[in-house]
Amino acid sequence: MNRKFTFRDFVNIAVIGCVYFLAGKFCLQFAYLHPSASPIWAPTGIALASLYIYGYRVWPAIALAAFAVNYSTYGPLLSSFGIALGNTLEGVAGAYLLKRFLHGKRFLDRPRDVFLFILLVGALSTTISASIGLISLLLTGAATLSNAARLWATWWLGDAGGNMIIAPALILWHQERKVEWDRAKWMEASLVLLTITGLGLLVFSGTFIQSQMRFALKFLCIPPMIWTAYRFKQRETATAIVLLSFFALLGGMQEEFAELHASPTKVLLLLQTFMGVIATTSYLLSSVVTEQQRAAEELKNTNVILEERVEERTLSLSRMIADLRLEILQRKEMERSLRDSQERFRLLVDAVKDYAIFMLDPEGHIESWNAGAQRLIGYTAEEVMGKDFSVFYTPEDAEKGTPTKLLKMAATKGQANSVGLRVRKDGSKFWADVVLSPLYDKEGKLKGFAKITRD
Repeated sequence: MNRKFTFRDFVNIAVIGCVYFLAGKFCLQFAYLHPSASPIWAPTGIALASLYIYGYRVWPAIALAAFAVNYSTYGPLLSSFGIALGNTLEGVAGAYLLKRFLHGKRFLDRPRDVFLFILLVGALSTTISASIGLISLLLTGAATLSNAARLWATWWLGDAGGNMIIAPALILWHQERKVEWDRAKWMEASLVLLTITGLGLLVFSGTFIQSQMRFALKFLCIPPMIWTAYRFKQRETATAIVLLSFFALLGGMQEEFAELHASPTKVLLLLQTFMGVIATTSYLLSSVVTEQQRAAEELKNTNVILEERVEERTLSLSRMIADLRLEILQRKEMERSLRDSQERFRLLVDAVKDYAIFMLDPEGHIESWNAGAQRLIGYTAEEVMGKDFSVFYTPEDAEKGTPTKLLKMAATKGQANSVGLRVRKDGSKFWADVVLSPLYDKEGKLKGFAKITRD
């Protein structure tokens, strides 16, 4: 609304005003109840579509055209001004409600929005023009209170029909002008067009069927509208409604009212009501189909995304499994190497005959015993395992606590060296050179001691 007013805007406003004026002059030919109140009023839909598409800046064109239509047809200046004011405010209110509450471009895509469109734009905003117009006629004496209710209802129904039938087709074709159909779709669209045209001529034209039968056969128009709503978009559905309304209007112009014992206004109101019901049903069905298609498309996209994620997770899992297998193989290889290393170390220790090499737990109990220890001290592994290593010391050293002191020295200083008398299994003594080293795990916790004794 803040951009500059261009020459193109001026042309658009001029064209809108001319189209509104011509449509108004045509529709006022059906104003049988009052010269200013027609049951067929397409200019309301033209005004709504123009204000919605081009913005509120086109309101002067609507106001001037509405004034010109009524002034040139009926005459009173004050009532023409009031009617023009009502028509303009009606269009502005309808465009505002359409933009504010109906999601703009997708105002017929959901059943809820269709109901709101019918209620707010079709029924509510059109009361403005009918009310202001009727008040203008009453104030100028152009209408009386005796027929005010009929006049208001006729006015309101004509405006509601314009908003529900004309406006959606104009707005939807402006929003989506391209027709991207394949050959089969074009053939189906042509068949729908021929069907609606044929039924329109058959049901509403007096050429083939008498008037009384035509009113009974109007239900035949429902199947092709259902077909259009189910197979095409809202744009094509709105177009089919306009086409069928055109044939209904032609039928209203040709009706033999005397045979139907009804006034022209009543017949046109019945046709307008009929087309309003057809339009409402078609819009609702089309919105339901669109919603289902959208849900199916979203489900399809969700499935594609889910499949891609599953594929990614599967690939990631495969990589993790491959890495895990490699790690397991590496660990097995390390364990095998460790076992081999331990076995070689055991063989090495057992092969040493001149040294007693054995392990102690943190309290000094014997946990391993090699062949050199058995040869030097005399005990077998079965005899010595689990015993305190103080059995190798003389009673005097044992009473002094020498074994315990050596363990504490090794744990504190990292190694303890000792030379002294030791006792064999048979009670004989020998001089021994002893090295005692502490053993720690990865966390630094003392796990035991390694003791090497040499004669």
